[in-house]
Amino acid sequence: MNLGHADEDVALFPALCWGQRHLWLRHSDLPVGARPEYNIDLRVEPPLGATVASLCTTVDTLVQRHEALRTTFGYVAGSAVQRVLSPGPVTCDVVELGNRPGAQEDAVREFVAVPFDLTVAPPLRARVLTHAHQPVLLIIVVHHVAVDDWAISRLNHEFMTIHASVTALRQVILPAVRTQPSDLARYEATEEARSMNRRALAYWDSYLERIPGDVFTERKPRTPGEPVAFSASLVSAKAAAAVRRLAGRHRAWPVTVHAAAFSALLAACTGSEEPSFLSYGANRDADLRAEVVTNEAQPLPLRVPGTTAETTFADVVRHIARCADEAATYSPCAYDEVLEAVAAHSARRGVGLRLGVYFNYLNYAPAPHGMAADGLAWHAEPADWAVQADDVYFRVHEYRDGIVITINAMSTVMGRRDVERFLRGFEDLLLTQADSADHLTIAEVAELAGFGRRRSDDSVALSHPAERCLAGHPNVRMARVFSHPDGTTHANVTVTDPDLTPALLRLHVVEQLFDHTGMRCPGEFTTYSDVPMAPGDLAAWAAMPALHRGDGLASVELEPVSEADIALHEAVTAANGLTGLSMAQSYVSAGGRLMNVPLVQNILRDNGWTGARLRLLASALPLRGVAMRLTGADPATPGLS
Repeated sequence: MNLGHADEDVALFPALCWGQRHLWLRHSDLPVGARPEYNIDLRVEPPLGATVASLCTTVDTLVQRHEALRTTFGYVAGSAVQRVLSPGPVTCDVVELGNRPGAQEDAVREFVAVPFDLTVAPPLRARVLTHAHQPVLLIIVVHHVAVDDWAISRLNHEFMTIHASVTALRQVILPAVRTQPSDLARYEATEEARSMNRRALAYWDSYLERIPGDVFTERKPRTPGEPVAFSASLVSAKAAAAVRRLAGRHRAWPVTVHAAAFSALLAACTGSEEPSFLSYGANRDADLRAEVVTNEAQPLPLRVPGTTAETTFADVVRHIARCADEAATYSPCAYDEVLEAVAAHSARRGVGLRLGVYFNYLNYAPAPHGMAADGLAWHAEPADWAVQADDVYFRVHEYRDGIVITINAMSTVMGRRDVERFLRGFEDLLLTQADSADHLTIAEVAELAGFGRRRSDDSVALSHPAERCLAGHPNVRMARVFSHPDGTTHANVTVTDPDLTPALLRLHVVEQLFDHTGMRCPGEFTTYSDVPMAPGDLAAWAAMPALHRGDGLASVELEPVSEADIALHEAVTAANGLTGLSMAQSYVSAGGRLMNVPLVQNILRDNGWTGARLRLLASALPLRGVAMRLTGADPATPGLS
């Protein structure tokens, strides 16, 4: 895709809605082959009297009513925009199944697995499966950017209403669509909405100050033959009633009980005293957002501080309730700008601020699930999900007659046994707490689930990697990193080059240790020309004259040198209209906007490079460090789609 179109006026096109931005960035960041991760398949059993024509006409009417189902995305003059296509008939495939066993599932699987090209085609397609030329199943595949769970429910209801009218040859009577995504985007551009967004961003900026760098203080290398990730589900009929009892006892919503159980298990599994994760907010409370068919849900951070071994489940429930109510006030906001705040905090703190754990709750009660039996089931390796390099995705489906909990977890943070313990521990925690007035502690939750309390020694986890990294610098003779009681760290470094400043040392540490679990850059650097007699004694260093002392946050002018440096420098400059870019800056610190990351990736791809993933550009990693991680690509690889 071209960077801009000279013959088009960006003012003619609405920007992406705040909620759409999350899925657009996630979609664009994935290789084309993994993008079906965001395909949602809706399977419709043909109503009595349905024909291929009646089903296709119904789909056409739905698409005509809702702009989200006929919107493409792209860039005009360097700005991300929506392009709403004119209503028209949807190409509806018809596939005759014949009598081959498994033909129906094969036809569904093949249709769902095709990625969307969101820059040229609408995010919906349909296929009618027939047997003896009679419809047996309608498959509608829609990209997640166009719908969330609320929107799917509305489309299901409207489909049945429309189809009944079509088959009866009656006029379709439905309430007019009051708000389209383009209307919402135009509202979000008003001063009223921008002011609301600024308040929300100020809240999240303050909230991020207290988010730990990584809830998983321990990661393990993947063993040979082990899957990249695991996926499993657990069905429990008894847990639904247990959640309702707990919700009544704690005067909380069921989602709060589920989130508290997840937080408690996360603390038990990781040993973290501040379990933090991203929780999806529906954002359907405001009048303008209440009825628009699009994706309004987006993930925002939630933390439970002070979670010790003695913290009780009731404590966690109370904290989640307070945090959720507060967060809901500030949930409608520009997702990309929250992510930019995460990147800014990461850069200032010199820590890989990794928010890779997701919690999602979907309430389908009072509808029944019709579950035949309780139990745990393993799924195929979630290969497309794993490409995103998140850590854990945990989803709760709640029905009238039970719950279905599903987890995807990278094998570097959870093994197969850990995944099973987490799921069974979640169910056991709910059942145990519902049947007892005693409140389990986190230590007891860990025992219940079969997790040991794994706590890392922070001084070792945070200090030693930076010390070894500094010692490996070609112009460093010796380095020692000291931890102080207030949690800060200080690096004393003997250098052979007196021009090696704290800023250059900090750049080296962040570049080299960005992917290291628990990495934290020292808060202060002091350089010396000599080695003390007792390097392990802080006082021995203090007795020597220093060359430089500072936090390393001073700007460093660093020109692109390697081919990858030059390619990344040109792409970031072109996509964002920047000048005077230093390769020592992170993408966001340099002024790069995350909504322009797909443009950066596309420019790089056109010039034969891949690897500038969203997680790298939305981080503390200097641009030179991003360039180090680029790899050559086939220029024929598809670009933005």
